[in-house]
Amino acid sequence: KGLSLLFWIVSIAQCFGQGNMNKPPVIDMHVHVYSPASFGTSSDFNSDGVLMKGSKNCEDHLKEITAEFDKYNVVLAYASGDFEILDLLYKNNPGKFFLSAEIWPTRELLSDQEYISELRKRLKNKEILGIGEVLNFYTGISPDDPVMDTIYKIAQEFDVPVSMHFGSVGV
Repeated sequence: KGLSLLFWIVSIAQCFGQGNMNKPPVIDMHVHVYSPASFGTSSDFNSDGVLMKGSKNCEDHLKEITAEFDKYNVVLAYASGDFEILDLLYKNNPGKFFLSAEIWPTRELLSDQEYISELRKRLKNKEILGIGEVLNFYTGISPDDPVMDTIYKIAQEFDVPVSMHFGSVGV
């Protein structure tokens, strides 16, 4: 199945990449997208001596992402976020994103039957195609903790990838 997925991605990239002949098509495998509820506060910051500008709000964030996609000929992106932003992307950007549910796992969340039911429903309906980025690193849960079996079993059931964050963010 993995090889089939690779061939499918390459064929999609070739189809969508034809509009920008100067640059080869790009598949971005790690994009965070934020809903108004998860956006937080905006700030500018220095990264290795380069001033990085933060988006002012969720709407600007999405406009800036799609502008960068156009600039660099990104034809598909693995995007992780909460259900609210994934719904918006699913509706407004069909085929541009490989949508995946970002999860900050806690014992409470992974035993919340309403959340698990919603995750399953979205996977069944193909509204999301993956699970992750799973940020258990920040919630103190090891990848081999039995509570993580909830995620792994759902991923197996729906034959979807799980992407996990490992290591801290460099500041």
